[in-house]
Amino acid sequence: MSTSDQNVLVIQKLYEAFGRGDVPAVLTFIDPNATWVNQYGKDHFPGQWGKPGRGHAEIVGFFQAINEAVEIQGFNPYEMIAQGNKVVVLIHWNGVVRQTGKPFEVLLVHIWTLRDEKVVDYIGLDDATAYGF
Repeated sequence: MSTSDQNVLVIQKLYEAFGRGDVPAVLTFIDPNATWVNQYGKDHFPGQWGKPGRGHAEIVGFFQAINEAVEIQGFNPYEMIAQGNKVVVLIHWNGVVRQTGKPFEVLLVHIWTLRDEKVVDYIGLDDATAYGF
């Protein structure tokens, strides 16, 4: 199995754990010193969702901020593109902003960098204005 294929399997398992709401299982696929950036979140998203992070504690804060801000109704990774140590994933996700009750529907682009079957860098791209924060 190629490195690209193996990395796709790691990301698929990570998303399966995320879909179950199992953050401890998600963390098993992430290096303890990984960097975590939602590129367009700065000054738009609340809490750690809108800040760059490093390491498991800040990544947990990212997931907590998302959970506090939105009710996720759908999270559908529909295409994965892999080359070497990179996996790019296109995701359709939708839900409701808890504070306003406003529904959202957004295309997410996740860019994962892996080393030795662990995520060492994550970049998330989406339309930060779609949520109405």
